[in-house]
Formats: sequence, C-alpha cells, structure tokens
Amino acid sequence: MSANHPYRTQHVAGIFIVSPSGVEAERQFLRDRINEFSENHSTPYGLAMRPVGVECVPGTACMRPQSRINEDITNCDYCIVILHDRWGTPTGGAKLKPFTSGVEEEFDVAMTCLQSDRYPMRDVVVFFKDVEPALLKRPDDQLQRVVAFRKKIEKGRTVLYKTFSDLHSFLQVLDLHLARWLKDYQAATAPRARSSKAHR
Repeated sequence: MSANHPYRTQHVAGIFIVSPSGVEAERQFLRDRINEFSENHSTPYGLAMRPVGVECVPGTACMRPQSRINEDITNCDYCIVILHDRWGTPTGGAKLKPFTSGVEEEFDVAMTCLQSDRYPMRDVVVFFKDVEPALLKRPDDQLQRVVAFRKKIEKGRTVLYKTFSDLHSFLQVLDLHLARWLKDYQAATAPRARSSKAHR
C-alpha cells in the first residue's frame, strides 16, 4: 500500500468514555458506533477512531487503578461523558484534590488536558440521558450530584453537552460530534495534503 493511498490510516484518535454504572447499554452502544463510524466514514480519510475506557466484567468490580485510567485519558484525543441518574463512588486516590466519584476525577483530568497544549485532547462532550420526572421530584444523593454537575456545565459553558431519551436519539447527537471531529481532522490535514501534491 503506498503512502498516498486514500485508505491508509494516518492517525489513530482515542476517544475516552467516562460513565458510571447504570448506562451499560449506552456505553456498549457508543463503543460499537465509534468502531462502525471509524470503519465506514473516518478511516477512508486517514483517521481511525478508537474507543477507550474501563472494561468491567459483569458481576465484578472494576479493579483497575485510577492512576492508570487517568493516564489513558491524557493520551486520548477526545472524551465523551455519559450520565443518567448515577454519579459513582469516590476513587480515594487524589489526596490534594479529593473527588466525589471516578466520573468527576476523569472529567477533571480530561478538562485539564483540553486546556493544555501538552496533551492531544481536542474536545470533551457530555451526554445526559433524560431522567424520569418522578425521580427528579425526589432525587437521591446520586441523582442530586448529577443534577448539580449538569447545572455547573450549563453555567460554565466550558464544554458542549447534549441530552437524549433513548438509543435512537443518542445515535443522532453522537453522529453529529463524530462527523464534526472528522471534519476538523480533514481541515487540519488538508494543507499538508496539498503541499505534498505540490512537491511531486
């Protein structure tokens, strides 16, 4: 395969998935869709999208050290957070800056990477699955933390967020971001492609 073949992968973009328990179906759907989108849409343009995250064996706890998870985030190009009515539990690893859950710590790491040129992180997006009105009337501690986080996101306007009701609507909002990331990659690599042709 030649270096200029249109189907040659030029860059692998890691997409880290942040999600607590309770959104297993959405997490798996997200992984599958990223792989499908990569194969059908982005790889032909030289960009392979790869889902990255903590894999848990059903019925067991996720025993991977938080420090290893955070390291994975620093090596990723994008981060997607999925939340519904669960927030998660404290990791207990950060002494100088304690976090209320792995979700909060991973989001903080992703945002730190996004705001620094030292890391490849290019975008962070948060997806909120609609919560049943009955639960919102009397939210437990977990849901209260999710609601507080959403209000913080809305007020700060530091990252994009979207809501969805089911997997169909999730697919619609997800594809918009995947397509935008592909478009951004094409725009960033276009000058190099033109320059390469000019020097033949």
